[in-house]
Amino acid sequence: MKVNKLAKQKNKGLIAISFLSIARDYLNAFSLVQGKSKTGFVEYFLIGHAWELYLKARLILAGYSVDALRHGYGHNLESLYGACISVEKMDIDSNLLLQIEVINKYYCSKKFEYPGVNGLLELPGLEKYEAILEPLILNEEKKAFIAYKGKA
Repeated sequence: MKVNKLAKQKNKGLIAISFLSIARDYLNAFSLVQGKSKTGFVEYFLIGHAWELYLKARLILAGYSVDALRHGYGHNLESLYGACISVEKMDIDSNLLLQIEVINKYYCSKKFEYPGVNGLLELPGLEKYEAILEPLILNEEKKAFIAYKGKA
């Protein structure tokens, strides 16, 4: 039984590492295109997806399955953030949380991918996102590696 628990812990760590690695890739892509897009849609999509993967990695480390995240939360950043808060306190700037809420209106409905005719309104600036998300990803990567090594 103890071996099975250790295997699950390592698997959870490995899945979280994968999510965080891809989140970092999206964040790096955001850095490359920031300020170069005519509409900003690509930038908002990239930062939104980086946030989604980061939040899901936190929840995976807390014991959520990928299926539970996919079916229970989808792409809703606010719901994912709320689940993270219920599992573990997150110290995130309240202004940034407001920005996540504003972006979420468009991100979870895929309007950055398929904008339609409604256009976009009241989008926050993106200046703070990278500086705040980068250390959060790094910290979560450390936890994921610890879980993978079976020490958590």
